[in-house]
Amino acid sequence: MDPFAALALAVSAGKRREARRVLARLVEEKGVGAVEAWALRNDIAYTVRELALEAGLDELAERLEKSAERVEEAARHTAELMELVDKTLARGGIGYTVFKTFNRIGRVDVDVDMIIYPKDYWQALRLLHGAGLKPIDSVKKTYATGLMAPGNPIVLDVHTELTVLGIPYIDNTILLENNERKTHRLPGGHLVEAYTATPLADTVARIGHAIIKEAEIKIDDVTETIHVTTRHRKTLRKILEAQGIPEAYNEYLKALLQALKNMKTPLRLDRRKSIELIIARITRRHQPVLLLEAALNLRYPRNAAHIAHLALNTLS
Repeated sequence: MDPFAALALAVSAGKRREARRVLARLVEEKGVGAVEAWALRNDIAYTVRELALEAGLDELAERLEKSAERVEEAARHTAELMELVDKTLARGGIGYTVFKTFNRIGRVDVDVDMIIYPKDYWQALRLLHGAGLKPIDSVKKTYATGLMAPGNPIVLDVHTELTVLGIPYIDNTILLENNERKTHRLPGGHLVEAYTATPLADTVARIGHAIIKEAEIKIDDVTETIHVTTRHRKTLRKILEAQGIPEAYNEYLKALLQALKNMKTPLRLDRRKSIELIIARITRRHQPVLLLEAALNLRYPRNAAHIAHLALNTLS
């Protein structure tokens, strides 16, 4: 196993002593610069700096200080946003599930992914708008739109379906019917209490997102899915087969093993396979009209930007 992968898994498993030992060995063998670059590339500067301080690796800790502060600030904004959203939706009696957002490696993304029932979409938007959140995307895009609170850089992505260009790649019930109220500890000690996808449901969503939507696997995908992927493979295979994408399991497993052998995450995957899988799902479900809808959905700026980003990644 790649020593960087060993470090990530030790951190996510809560094995701090082992993580400090691996980090010290990495600094000695790879050098401070290589470890710093890996931490920055994977957006886990806060986690690595905390370990460096515990292990007495002062140079590494100093190099990561400013980046760690930015991660902690993003965590604070995420906690503030989720507190507002949770209270607002509770007042309206609207259920939700946060997915693919919280992790044990200390990575804080630029957005929070949340899914609600389609029937609640407009009421949820009215409530969130009343609480101060403003749309940054077309609200007519009812399968997924983005909102932001004033002074908060974190985007709330409100989904009613898990889609790429409006084409569902995972049924929304996977997440909406499999959640639990949990308290998450973010970098800096910020706490978030929210309805969160169960580990199995979150893994299904992460597999679909990595293999079909983004063609990319990130470090938190590795740390958050490895146990479910290996220990519940039969259940996972059965779910993905029912979703019309049975090939996604093997594709994800190959990517996962590749990342463990050489953790150069984020790891770009074969975009052609993504296209093959979504077309196969449409065919199996006899929904060819979705391809036309996907083309029409390019009229939305965030959709067009997403496809442009994927194209650039594929060409580079």
